Amino acid sequence: PFGRRLRRPDAQIHAAMIRASTKVIALSLALLAHAALAEEDSGSCDPSYECKWDDGSKGWDLSPLCSTSDLQVVDQFNHTYFFRICGQVSATCYPNWPNNANLGVAIQNWGSTLTGTCFDKNGDTHACTKPCEVLGTGPPIDWGPLQGNAALGVYHTFKGAQSTWQDPNWCGVDPKTGQEYPRQVDYVVKCDPSATQLVIEGAAQSPSNDCSYTITVRSVHGCPFDVSSGGISGGWAFIIILLCLTVLYVGGGFGYHKLTRQEWTHPHSAWWAYFAELVRDGFRFTISGFRVNRGVPRSHPVGTVPVSADAGYQGEATAPPGNYTDL
Repeated sequence: PFGRRLRRPDAQIHAAMIRASTKVIALSLALLAHAALAEEDSGSCDPSYECKWDDGSKGWDLSPLCSTSDLQVVDQFNHTYFFRICGQVSATCYPNWPNNANLGVAIQNWGSTLTGTCFDKNGDTHACTKPCEVLGTGPPIDWGPLQGNAALGVYHTFKGAQSTWQDPNWCGVDPKTGQEYPRQVDYVVKCDPSATQLVIEGAAQSPSNDCSYTITVRSVHGCPFDVSSGGISGGWAFIIILLCLTVLYVGGGFGYHKLTRQEWTHPHSAWWAYFAELVRDGFRFTISGFRVNRGVPRSHPVGTVPVSADAGYQGEATAPPGNYTDL
């Protein structure tokens, strides 16, 4: 009850329960936030990389293939490729010509390490690396099932930055735009149910387009799953946990008062009643056009007083100009 004063032991127990409830709620929110961050950034995954994709019926989740170190593969021309799935490589690319990009998801290099100091596009100096090119940057620009067949696996494509005019490895000019074609790399992830560990098959440079590359791997995570049976999302998990906590809070509160006071009431019922009043006042304030009602109901014009039939006054309710209503 609103007017009931708590006895000292009850007040101490009530305060202790509020402190315990606050700690439980704070801990629950922290765990939920941690779970959300863990789902968003699994291991060394780059959140902007977009490791998950589906076509409406089949889906792929490549986040288990995240790696804390660069993966490497060498092609038939002795070019070395540094790449990561779901992240940017730690390797850098500072050849003896300025590049528009020095970091990316995949880098190709060859030859011997250059000596001296090299520059980036901003003129800043760096230790030279081997001659190299950045093959892809940013998130994937395209996804799709291999050869249109989801059972074979999935591919995703990255676009690299356009070369500078000093770059000796030109990619040709696009007749539509008049600018040089950007480099492009395809990650092909084949479906192999037996490949519980990532298997790197190889890398290749297109024989018809020197600026198009393919890196091929095999993994069980290249096998699709049905989107409808892919498990509950993080949002639904949050809703389920929130509902469970609500039931625990409400049921625990009523149970506590039943055990200590033999009453089917909740320790925080007065606070929730007050909160409901605040919500109702907020709705009224919004509906009234954000105008403050200072005691005269809006159904009666300003300057008038509603007359009750029980008061015995049968006269005009509206006061004449210059006079006051005699109550």
